[in-house]
Amino acid sequence: MQGTRQPSFHQKTVQALAPASRSANTYDGTVIDMLGYEWAEIIVDAGAVATTGTLIVTARDGESAAGSDDAAVTGATMTTITSANDNQVHAGELYVPPRKRYLTVRAVVANDAAVFGIVVKLHGPKTEPVEDPAPAFAVTE
Repeated sequence: MQGTRQPSFHQKTVQALAPASRSANTYDGTVIDMLGYEWAEIIVDAGAVATTGTLIVTARDGESAAGSDDAAVTGATMTTITSANDNQVHAGELYVPPRKRYLTVRAVVANDAAVFGIVVKLHGPKTEPVEDPAPAFAVTE
């Protein structure tokens, strides 16, 4: 018999941008407090991107809980999503400790529309348990 793993004790999932069809524009997600975590995993669930459209997702960090001082994190730009690589999940990780306290994910839709949503999973809490909504399911055997 295998042991029980409690995933919600070791991670916190935050919706940065709700799934939606978005026109050409810049979209900033929810400001996420990263205090006490080791890693942030940015997950983009990309739906259809119009033939001439592009979607560029970047991580930004700052010290303001309002996101007013955020700036791009060097090297934290995901591969550009186009109609050639849409309808799939794209993910990237960011090591948190040397970063500033707050994370914002910015999505830039250019030229045409794109359908997508973004979640951020914070991993490696320094204290446990982590307060997070109950997982949708947990396999115990």
